[in-house]
Amino acid sequence: MRTFDINTVSAGQKTPILKDEKRAVMRLDLKAGEALSSHSSPGPLSLLVFKGELEFTNDETRQKATLAVGQGVLMDRKALHSVRALKDTTCFVNAIFA
Repeated sequence: MRTFDINTVSAGQKTPILKDEKRAVMRLDLKAGEALSSHSSPGPLSLLVFKGELEFTNDETRQKATLAVGQGVLMDRKALHSVRALKDTTCFVNAIFA
């Protein structure tokens, strides 16, 4: 068993909380209007919004979802996606390296 704390003090946009050969857990902090351009994860990922509001885009299907506090998204591996903060936003991201 490994524990982690999502309240880890932010060190910029992406703050690693836990990373090993199987997974990466990170805190994502974006100011309103900031974005992460199209990218993919080597494995499935989940994203959960803890604060703010985020637009999440599946760049392959062009599907968009506006995610508020308590909402999230699951993505298959290697699916291109991008995000844009509609408000100052804090998210929790869990990526599995499959």
